[in-house]
Amino acid sequence: MGVLGKVVDGILLLTFVSMSVVPACLDAQ
Repeated sequence: MGVLGKVVDGILLLTFVSMSVVPACLDAQ
């Protein structure tokens, strides 16, 4: 569960970051 937990945390983190960065990039254009 340790490794799986890290993978899930990584996916959630990437999703959160992308949802924060993509709108900013679109606004910049």
